[in-house]
Amino acid sequence: MAAVICTSIGDLCKGCFNIICVAPCKACGVSCTACCNGITQALTSPFFPYLLVTFGLNVAPVVFGVNSITSLGTAGCGSAAQWMLVNAGLAAIHMVASLYIVHKIRKDEHEPAAPAVMATTYGSEGGEAGKMETGTVYHHMVTPVDDTHASSWSRIKHVLCYDKGVALYILAALIWIVWQTIGLGRYLTIGGGCGSLGPHMMISLLCGWSYMSLVGIAFLCSLCCLRL
Repeated sequence: MAAVICTSIGDLCKGCFNIICVAPCKACGVSCTACCNGITQALTSPFFPYLLVTFGLNVAPVVFGVNSITSLGTAGCGSAAQWMLVNAGLAAIHMVASLYIVHKIRKDEHEPAAPAVMATTYGSEGGEAGKMETGTVYHHMVTPVDDTHASSWSRIKHVLCYDKGVALYILAALIWIVWQTIGLGRYLTIGGGCGSLGPHMMISLLCGWSYMSLVGIAFLCSLCCLRL
């Protein structure tokens, strides 16, 4: 009995140690490895110009938007702080959507070709003599042709025009464009004041309008790199 109790206690302690100490270390190792692999793939991807513009011009609005939470209750600055906070959420959507779009376009790049399938052919009077006899059934293997393989123009068209996730992002992007216009009015209202909120709002607006101007060009450059 005592041996059973001691063994059970030992197993319990070992399990707690694995959960408290070992599991977090393994999780950290996996996360770090996945992060490094993701960064490497992004740097070597044809979509690097698109990702660079997206992340380079949306990180600052996210950071400044989170910092503006402390100004929500400040008299005369609440509306500007509210704009900054919502703008941070929309900027984060831009970054997540860019990763989603790139993933959807290139997701089966390393997958094997479509498997061969059995096809049935029936002989007819029009068949070549000596090869196909009328009324005879022939079975042979064929490989389906997939014109929407990863990184193809058909795949790009499908993702941009028919993907539900991209459709939702387009709606969010339209809201973001309207929100940038609203931000100009609110920035003029505070006149660059409200302490650090004013300069941060100006930088966020510059990043937003710059992203609006450059993202299309960056995406087209990425598509050109994709086809080289």
